[in-house]
This record gives sequence, C-alpha cells and structure tokens, in this order.
Amino acid sequence: MAQQKLDQFLAALGARRFDDVKATFAPDVKFRFLMPGVAGEADGADDVAGKFQAWFGWPEKLEVVTTVGETVVDRYAFKYRFRALKTDAGWRTIQQQGMMDISDSGITAIDLVCSGFRAE
Repeated sequence: MAQQKLDQFLAALGARRFDDVKATFAPDVKFRFLMPGVAGEADGADDVAGKFQAWFGWPEKLEVVTTVGETVVDRYAFKYRFRALKTDAGWRTIQQQGMMDISDSGITAIDLVCSGFRAE
C-alpha cells in the first residue's frame, strides 16, 4: 500500500496533476525542504500540494527524465529529474530527492533536497 502511494505521487507530479498529488498526502502531512539558498517547511495537504504546484505549474512543458521510488526499511526514498521549458528562458533541469514516511492515511512526512532549476 505505501509503495503504491509513493508511485502514485511520482506519477501525478510528473503529469502535473496537482489534485492527484494532494490526494496522496495525509491531511496533516509535514514537509521540510532545502533548496539553493532557501530552507522551508509546510504543513497540511493543501499547503504542501501548493508548494509543488508553485514549483512545477509554471513551465510551458515538463518532461520526466527519471523517477525512482524505493523502500528503505520503514521509510521511502524517492528521486525525480524533470526538464522544464519556458520559451523566454529556455530549458531548465531540476532534480529533487528525499525521504518519505507513509501510513494508511497517505504520505505523512517529506524531507526533500532540491537542485534548483539549472539552465541547460
């Protein structure tokens, strides 16, 4: 069940189906992230889904390069790399990776590290 929830999250994020991303979260999900120059937190399914939409909703095109999700004893490791296109800025590559906790209610915690959008 937990691995299935992780796989659903990765598929929904890559397809930019943000309502489906939100549906993978427990209502009280905790999110911590580290990006170049920024560390932050968000709590609750609405706020966490909003972060992902802010990061990945703007590109005119988003290509999934790779996604990986696997069990590490009682936690779940994930990694994805996307290419994002905005006509006036060209292609950018971003990679995010981290760990998740997943229960019967969904993803309960995410700890994420981000490369930032890197110009190609």
